Amino acid sequence: MVERLTRCPVCRARMDPDAPLADPCRRCGEDLSSVRLAEREAERLRALAEAHLLQDRPQAALQAAQRALMLVDDAATRATLERVEAAPQAGQR
Repeated sequence: MVERLTRCPVCRARMDPDAPLADPCRRCGEDLSSVRLAEREAERLRALAEAHLLQDRPQAALQAAQRALMLVDDAATRATLERVEAAPQAGQR
């Protein structure tokens, strides 16, 4: 599940979540590219965490999931982290 920016964090205008990275808010003109980049990077890190789990690399999966959560704290990222932490040896250091 991908959660993307649906409202401008500045003026709360409805946003096109699939708009190009460089598109500013249509109402206030705020540059939202850094927020959109963070969303996409978190998406990439979630996928990486899942791939590490499939490769039986729980520590690498945990690191990727934690990095994703630092970027975007949403339901999809928390769910990925929960799956990773439930994997054998992932929660141990």
